[in-house]
Amino acid sequence: MLRLFHETHGRNFTLDVHDALARENWKDAARHAHSFKSAARIIGAAQLGDLSSALESACDAQQPETARQLLERLADELRVVCAGLAPLLQGD
Repeated sequence: MLRLFHETHGRNFTLDVHDALARENWKDAARHAHSFKSAARIIGAAQLGDLSSALESACDAQQPETARQLLERLADELRVVCAGLAPLLQGD
């Protein structure tokens, strides 16, 4: 589960949401945030889950500036989580 999170969400999530926001595709941005929220909570990354929930709400409300700010914060936290996962996944 950790490897899947690291390899899929760790690499694609921020780009996918950024692209959706750039196109003002609120439905896709909210869907990505919702899926990520669930995955983050499953692996125990509560702060990522909370940020994802807030991002999903901002997308549902079509608040571009709030969504961009939350995505930046989420991307920073995701880098920290992925950096912590990397040593655990070596040799797996």
